Amino acid sequence: MEAGQCYMVGDRLETDIKMANDAGIHSVLVMSGITNEEMLKVSVHQPEYVLDSVKDIATL
Repeated sequence: MEAGQCYMVGDRLETDIKMANDAGIHSVLVMSGITNEEMLKVSVHQPEYVLDSVKDIATL
């Protein structure tokens, strides 16, 4: 499987989303963890997808 076929799901911009973006993996931020809207707005590490919860993964 190639990196572009993988998805990294996480709740931290500076670790989970940064790692996915650096590795060329689709990045999915779930807002049910540590990250809030303000943190997302100002972060240099932006996810490809933003979901309210991991329950919403099926919508991708």
